[in-house]
Amino acid sequence: MFFIFIAVCDYAFGLICSYLNKSAIGGDTKSHYYASMESDEEVIILGSSRAIHHYIPSILSDSLNMSVYNSGVDGNGIILQYGRLKMITSRYTPKLIIYDATVSFDIENNDNLKYLNWLKRFYDSEGIDSIFMDISYNEKYKMNSNFYRYNTSFIQMLSDNINPKQIVLEGGYKPIYGTMNYTPDDIHQKKITQWDPLKLKYFKKMIELCHSKGIKLIISYSPFYNAKSSECYLLINSLCKEYNIPVIDFYSNNFISSDISKFKDTSHLNNDGAIEFTNTIAPIIKDILANPSNINN
Repeated sequence: MFFIFIAVCDYAFGLICSYLNKSAIGGDTKSHYYASMESDEEVIILGSSRAIHHYIPSILSDSLNMSVYNSGVDGNGIILQYGRLKMITSRYTPKLIIYDATVSFDIENNDNLKYLNWLKRFYDSEGIDSIFMDISYNEKYKMNSNFYRYNTSFIQMLSDNINPKQIVLEGGYKPIYGTMNYTPDDIHQKKITQWDPLKLKYFKKMIELCHSKGIKLIISYSPFYNAKSSECYLLINSLCKEYNIPVIDFYSNNFISSDISKFKDTSHLNNDGAIEFTNTIAPIIKDILANPSNINN
């Protein structure tokens, strides 16, 4: 009887959490559900916090004459974003994906389990279970429990249904205000000599998924304060060259990356910086779409 009671409670908890996930009135719960299950924009921006804080959809939309949604996620990269792209492309086919690559989340070795947190609630979506099993086969069994599936997200889902605290502007963009009030040492990002084969696998799968669906893909490196080189992106550059993917590199040695007034911290542009950066790359993206033969020339 005890195990039956636990099973019933687990099932009921799953129903409640599934409802909360779909019915949120704001916050991250609403933005994640929209991006994965409801978005229909022609241009989707993917990446980490450096995506969601750096690219302003309204500016890109005005320049490209296309609808744009920013689906960046703080502290996440290719593991989560490949899963999200799978969910998006199972519903419709965007015209363009802009992927803001971040070395630590897209190619470096670290704990990949943490990137599954936002995918847990979408585990039953097509193709998502295989990502979990790639990272840890035991996840296949753990995900049978709704208590496990939702244990780290229940409080936030509940809050986002009652009193959301996260501010998300139209189009998914999250502005950061304020200016960096310290002067960091020179940033020297060295090239990565040891990379995560699983992240590399999913980066390639993202490229191949876009190719198979006829989706234009652009890889972008947004500004990092005072960075002297973008050597850390050599592996991604070689992948892009192999697959003929255009790269927009504003990571280092440019008028934005050297302007402290445009940054909240070394990794993130403030709202003024995001405006300037987005206005700068919008015509570049427009030119890439109009002249695909000029890729990486």
